[in-house]
Amino acid sequence: MQAHLAAANKHHPPILPVLSMFDSRRKLHKQLQEEMPDWPIIPMASAIEQGADRQAPVGSFAASSPGAQAFARLWSAIDRKLEKSGKS
Repeated sequence: MQAHLAAANKHHPPILPVLSMFDSRRKLHKQLQEEMPDWPIIPMASAIEQGADRQAPVGSFAASSPGAQAFARLWSAIDRKLEKSGKS
């Protein structure tokens, strides 16, 4: 993906892979996490699913939930990556 974007556009935004709908009980998910320990993880969680029904971000109604905390960590990772690339 990075090579394709670089060939198509010299100024593409930074790329940050994310493990979403992560379920630590699943062997494949755990293996992928072990192979890619630096990738942010968004867990499979009912609070996140409720966001669609409530039409609101999970942080607005379940701020202390693992899902909301995961999105906060993801945003921090995105922010750091943008700062590093000079795009913020």
